[in-house]
Amino acid sequence: TYSDIQLNKKYFRVDKKFRGDRVEVRYDIFSHVEIIEVYSLRGEYLGKGYLHNREEGEKAESQEKSGIPEHDYLELLVRQHKKAIDSQTKGIDYREVVNGRPWPFHSFANTFASLLGRKGGITGFTSEELEKLKKTYNQSLSINKEMLLEAFELSDIKTLPYIIHELKLLIKKKGE
Repeated sequence: TYSDIQLNKKYFRVDKKFRGDRVEVRYDIFSHVEIIEVYSLRGEYLGKGYLHNREEGEKAESQEKSGIPEHDYLELLVRQHKKAIDSQTKGIDYREVVNGRPWPFHSFANTFASLLGRKGGITGFTSEELEKLKKTYNQSLSINKEMLLEAFELSDIKTLPYIIHELKLLIKKKGE
């Protein structure tokens, strides 16, 4: 059996717990779609779907590893070396120096609101909730959209306190 979504004759693998559920699918129509976002009919974020070839079927849990390595170690070293050289010769990026945070608070709050299914973005929060969000946001410079999505996916109960708790755990884990 499959747990996937068909979109434009392409299949996207999703979590098995959504099998048979009606969901809302969001994606960028202007780019080559390889990842879709899945939302409940109430607008709550449920997870991601990844493009896959359905003919392959489900992979068995205990497959034997082949003797061929997955990655080319020399190619990895060459890429790391080129990246190091590029970063050393790049010079000063004045916009990066001026901009202390890569992701502004209003974008963080709007994304949080859309994940919770609240209409109106940042205006959908009470002042107390906004204060909690701001305190969490100020705890780390490394908070980004992917981290917020991961915290939302890890949270068992999709409410503000539980998601903030998962986000704080991710901040601690990334800090180590």
